[in-house]
Amino acid sequence: MEYTEIPNFIWLDVIKNLIKKLPSMEEELLSASFREFVISGHTEGKRFLPWQMFDKSRYELVKRL
Repeated sequence: MEYTEIPNFIWLDVIKNLIKKLPSMEEELLSASFREFVISGHTEGKRFLPWQMFDKSRYELVKRL
């Protein structure tokens, strides 16, 4: 399988529809203890579709198990 670089239109979608919206969600994110977090997802067509958000506590829980 050959690596295919993520196209610029996907990065633009991530910036416009995800990153730019985060500041307006600051209060909600902080109340849920999301200060540093990861958003995972996939691309479909020309859009990035997020699946989930998680922070380091997820990995700490897995380590304990």
